[in-house]
Amino acid sequence: MLCARDENGAKLASRLMKRGEVCALPTDTVYGFSGIVGGEMDAAKKIKLLKSSSQNAREKPFIQLVSSVFDITSRTPDSIPEKILSLLPNALTIIVRTPTAENPFCTTAFRYPRDEWLLSVIKMVGSPIYSTSANKSGGEIITSAKKIESDFPSLALVVDGGEKKNSIPSTIVRIEKGSGVTVIREGVVKV
Repeated sequence: MLCARDENGAKLASRLMKRGEVCALPTDTVYGFSGIVGGEMDAAKKIKLLKSSSQNAREKPFIQLVSSVFDITSRTPDSIPEKILSLLPNALTIIVRTPTAENPFCTTAFRYPRDEWLLSVIKMVGSPIYSTSANKSGGEIITSAKKIESDFPSLALVVDGGEKKNSIPSTIVRIEKGSGVTVIREGVVKV
């Protein structure tokens, strides 16, 4: 189903994601497949099925979109430098350590987007949501909602945010132990 990027679209997207569905949402960069992070409704498996162009497709972790700086700092023991935090909200993805009992070396990529509509969706969901480019793994990024809807008919919802041609991807940085910062990809935000 295709819907507008308005308040009703935000409410519908959040309601569907809370039920474990995957939606295609316009982000502050490109369209992304999104679904709820964690719990019984975690959408990671459904998103991986959408993205996989083959059984051997390389699995990459998904970015988690959050609605505040606290949503990042409260989930990591890393000390994120003030110069990085001062750039938020923005198209800046921050990779931090998020150790668990099962995996003490686990990391997670977070982005606190500037887009007010997208932030409203995340707040309505009440938890981080996954975001990964709306395409098959290794395929060309799709820049229109109608093309996403036709290529991925199993999606619960596609929100039309207009053409996303020539969008610059987010900048990705990794926080190193001791507050160091490594730029993984230079994108729209200059670090």
